[in-house]
Parts: sequence; structure tokens; C-alpha cells
Amino acid sequence: MGDEVRVRTLFAVEPGLEDTVRHGIDQALAGGRLVGPDGQTSDGTHFRSSQPGVIQNNEMDKAQRLICS
Repeated sequence: MGDEVRVRTLFAVEPGLEDTVRHGIDQALAGGRLVGPDGQTSDGTHFRSSQPGVIQNNEMDKAQRLICS
């Protein structure tokens, strides 16, 4: 107990689809299970929240590749 996993997802999408894509990502995270490094599956995962973030400097190259693809 007390373990927390934070997931950061970088994606590129047309502005009009952003809410739909965010909702899909949230649904996938909320419905998933966590498989630990020992191969054991945890059914006790709980999706807490999500929020938009700012692209970090070290993500700029990845973001540009996503935009161009």
C-alpha cells in the first residue's frame, strides 16, 4: 500500500479530437491491470486522475516526430 505509479503520455492529435483521445486514454488506464516486474498481476489498481501537462524540453524531439507523422 502507498505505492503510486505515474504515467505520462505524449500524443499528437488534431485539436478537435483532443478530448476524445484524452477520454480514451483515461478509460484504458482506469480499466487496466498492473503487471509487476515479478509477472504478478495486481487487481487492486485504482485510477486517480489525469490532467494536461506541458511538453518538457527533453520531449521536444519526440513531440515533433509525433506531429510530423
